[in-house]
Amino acid sequence: MRADNLQCSWVPLMEFPQVTPEQVEQFSKVVLKGFLPSSTHESWAVSDEWNQLLPDYKFTDAEEFLTKHWAGKP
Repeated sequence: MRADNLQCSWVPLMEFPQVTPEQVEQFSKVVLKGFLPSSTHESWAVSDEWNQLLPDYKFTDAEEFLTKHWAGKP
């Protein structure tokens, strides 16, 4: 990824109205290349403020989210 050479068999596509269908794959790769390194540098570490504000709300944890959305992907 540091060499700007993302080699994987599948990339989660991120479609937004502002991104044309022709740009979706390239846009998704750019987002993935930024997301993956940030996850190893604790960029997503947050306080429990939302847990305190919404004590009865069950947030989706990362494992549950990834299992649901990436199940069966190569």
